[in-house]
Amino acid sequence: MQITKMGIWHTLKSKLELIILEHEKFSL
Repeated sequence: MQITKMGIWHTLKSKLELIILEHEKFSL
């Protein structure tokens, strides 16, 4: 259970980071 939760959280975090990076790219 715990491992799955961490895996989902890691995926969400990396997706969020990608969105932030893309947003910064368009802002510049």
